[in-house]
Amino acid sequence: MLVYLANIFFIIFWKYVLLNGKYSENSKKQYCTIIAFQWIVISGLRDWSVGADTFAYSNSFERVKGSSWAKLSKDLWGYIFRGVDIKDPGYGIVQKTFQIFSGNYQIFLIFIAVLFTGLMARFIYKYSTDPCLSFLLYSTLFYSFFAITGLRQTIATAIVVFVGYELIKRRKLVLFIALVLLMSLIHKSAVAILPLYWLYKLKNNSVTVWIWWIPIGLSFIFRNNLLKILQLIVGYESYEQYEGAGATTFTLLLLAVAFVCSLFYKNIPKSNTETINVSLNALYMSCFFSSLLLINQSTMRVVQYYSIFLLVLLPEIIHIFADERSKNIFRFVISSILILLLINNAPSYSFCF
Repeated sequence: MLVYLANIFFIIFWKYVLLNGKYSENSKKQYCTIIAFQWIVISGLRDWSVGADTFAYSNSFERVKGSSWAKLSKDLWGYIFRGVDIKDPGYGIVQKTFQIFSGNYQIFLIFIAVLFTGLMARFIYKYSTDPCLSFLLYSTLFYSFFAITGLRQTIATAIVVFVGYELIKRRKLVLFIALVLLMSLIHKSAVAILPLYWLYKLKNNSVTVWIWWIPIGLSFIFRNNLLKILQLIVGYESYEQYEGAGATTFTLLLLAVAFVCSLFYKNIPKSNTETINVSLNALYMSCFFSSLLLINQSTMRVVQYYSIFLLVLLPEIIHIFADERSKNIFRFVISSILILLLINNAPSYSFCF
């Protein structure tokens, strides 16, 4: 756990070095680059015993070495055009393509760490008003999956969320759908992000932020029916159990943040309306799907495609307070709660050397 706590220390340390005083876009870029590098080191150089699936993925990596391109292509073709039940055949293609350059699994972990963390850091740099809080949130709530556990969904999320959001903004529907379908070959759950394209244009106001609670409430009442629908569409029932923040804790946190956003919507600054609007809609969607966590924690994979927008929304919530002193107190309280959650989970870590 000391590695994670040291990482948080430097997240805060570099904030005071680079982001205090004369704030500039260049210092913000430097900060995001440094923290991204810290996470690439932690994620890419972890021992294979760190993370629920890391060792299992090493076996998959070795098996692909013995598979021919013809077999992998046949599996992919059968999955797409014949409905053959093959689990995420696109991931085998990704591994085989990487093995053209290196057959070392540790280097493959570094590659995925660079891909995800680089795109996430760019996302935070472009859209977060408080990158320190964004990285702190990731380092306590989201890291346990994207940094040390699920390789397939980590790849899919990096592309459909951080790249896909740019296509959503530019209203490139065909390209966005093509991207999502392509990533669904790596992890089928990627199709869950499709509604965000249309939610992007759904404008929030002081009334709609409360209307959202109707479908959220219904999802909890009819969660078993919703589960059956997602089993047909997303197919997550074949995936391993999610390990990370407890489902109850995570659900309560999402609902609490969403309630605060609804209650103090008028106080949230509107200078960054576009990002705030889509992040709010993503938050409400994550609350909608969070009802399924009460049945099966594996559905966290669906929730995370939307809840990760908290990385840019949480810093905006701080601005519901008018004076700087209240903002700093709220920021301190939120940061302390997040760090205590990390300590309570007592995660273990070791490097590969």
